[in-house]
Amino acid sequence: MPGYDYMDDDWRRLGVWGRYQCIQIVLQLTTVISEALHLMVIVFIGYRPSYRCADLVNTTIYDIPSNVSFTHLYQTCHIDVTMNNTNTTLMTLSPCPEGYTYDLEKTRTFVTEWDLVCDGAERAEVSQMLMLVGQMVGAAFLPQLSDKYGRKVILVTSQIVLFASGIGASLLPSFTYYIIMRFICGLAHQMK
Repeated sequence: MPGYDYMDDDWRRLGVWGRYQCIQIVLQLTTVISEALHLMVIVFIGYRPSYRCADLVNTTIYDIPSNVSFTHLYQTCHIDVTMNNTNTTLMTLSPCPEGYTYDLEKTRTFVTEWDLVCDGAERAEVSQMLMLVGQMVGAAFLPQLSDKYGRKVILVTSQIVLFASGIGASLLPSFTYYIIMRFICGLAHQMK
């Protein structure tokens, strides 16, 4: 195979791997692993466990007379109130007036924390979509910054922004702030 000998000669001239090459590989793998974790975390924090409407605490505020016997059938997104002696549904309470009950603790995932089920279920997928939109925006505009200011500056800046937005996404108290941080995470992925 022609050219093969030339490549061997080049490798011999470069010498064996040293400490510098090992440090560079570790640093590059560190950045790749942090990006991969941000992309894959949605599998764990966006998990939607089994759920149903929470039990009604006070039925008098829902115009259900207290002198008649009723049965409450708790569904995933509504409650059917039926009269016991006729088995007819008198009322369907939708959305769930008392919130939801989950198989996990309320703060285990962002889906359970912000009740992103039933009518709000599509909002859970919005966070991952906005991260990918952030990557698209970053890929469109940020390579020019790398050419202008240098790759090392942009790489370090992207890691700082990725770290800060990841911490911000985990600590901010509302879903709106969370998806903004996910967008910034996506933007930082493309700053290399």
